[in-house]
Amino acid sequence: MARVPTPKPWEAYSRPLFRQHRRKGTVAKFLNITGYRTREGKPWRDMSVWRVLEESSAKGIYYFNRSKSMAPGSRRRSRRAYGAG
Repeated sequence: MARVPTPKPWEAYSRPLFRQHRRKGTVAKFLNITGYRTREGKPWRDMSVWRVLEESSAKGIYYFNRSKSMAPGSRRRSRRAYGAG
C-alpha cells in the first residue's frame, strides 16, 4: 500500500495563484510575503516554484517502476568510447 503524503499548506496558495497570474515570480513573491519558506528555510524563488509546480507527486500523480529512456534514434556510446575498457 502506497503512503500518500498530506499536502503542504503553501500548496493551497501556489496553484491557484499561478493559474490566475501565470507568473512564477509573482507566486514566489506572495509565498515570501505570507511567510512561507522552502524546506531548507530559504525564501522562495521563481525556479523553486516552477520545480514544485512541475513535480508530478505534488499534483497527486505517482509513478512506480519508471526509468528514463533515451530519445528515439540516439545511440548509447560504448565504454570504449569513454576510454574505459
